[in-house]
Amino acid sequence: MTRRNAYPIMFLDGCFSEARIRGEKATKDFFLQDPTALVREGFLAELTSKLGPGNLRVVPKPVKREDPSTIGTSLVIDFRTFIFSFGCSGCDSHEPNNSQMHFGFGVASDVTDVAERRTLWAETCFYRTHERSEGPYRLGDLTANNGAKMKQVIAHAAEECGKELATKLLTER
Repeated sequence: MTRRNAYPIMFLDGCFSEARIRGEKATKDFFLQDPTALVREGFLAELTSKLGPGNLRVVPKPVKREDPSTIGTSLVIDFRTFIFSFGCSGCDSHEPNNSQMHFGFGVASDVTDVAERRTLWAETCFYRTHERSEGPYRLGDLTANNGAKMKQVIAHAAEECGKELATKLLTER
């Protein structure tokens, strides 16, 4: 399985450049990690629970799918985060910590037959807290305790997307 880097988290509540700066600062201050690895873990856990552990071989580090010699005739499952942001749904410019925030996350996955160099399956998962009856979250709560709630929201979304992508892969015909 391969992984590509995601963009730093962003806070969408005004000017795009200001939001990016805030997101980069939060990523650095709270040591936020690219959630793609968590998607992969959730995906593998769900797939293994359905197929059994002997049917998967996990390569410990990313491989180049363009080079079949590194993995033989295997299928490569790739994950790419393309949305990773907290958006303000009720901004409070006087008391920013009271601003109401929602989380948006998007990850794409595909399965490639390395020998044939052909994509066999491709799917995306969008996780938007406001569409799943979660949140909004107060900005102050998200950033308290070194961003513990923020990390929890991100991890939950990534795990759910991993499960959803595995289920989609297994149920497509």
